[in-house]
Amino acid sequence: MVKPPLRRKSIGFKVSEEEYAQLETAAQTSGRTLGEWCREVVLARETEARKNQRREEVILPFFCWRVYGAREPSQGSALRSDERAKPARP
Repeated sequence: MVKPPLRRKSIGFKVSEEEYAQLETAAQTSGRTLGEWCREVVLARETEARKNQRREEVILPFFCWRVYGAREPSQGSALRSDERAKPARP
């Protein structure tokens, strides 16, 4: 069986009595210790944030291209104000 890597760093933060009770209940409900539960929640949130950022990095250039009518993002040029599509007038 492979041993998990040693965890040598520690992160701490203060919470109110009510917050502690909420965290403790969530940890107990999941069957984990408070430290394990907090670690999993924080790391999962960070992983999701990275996924969302990657999605934005991929989607945003195409969104700008469609909205502003600029050259395709694959051409590697930044949007310039004179390249934006003019809104249609009624």
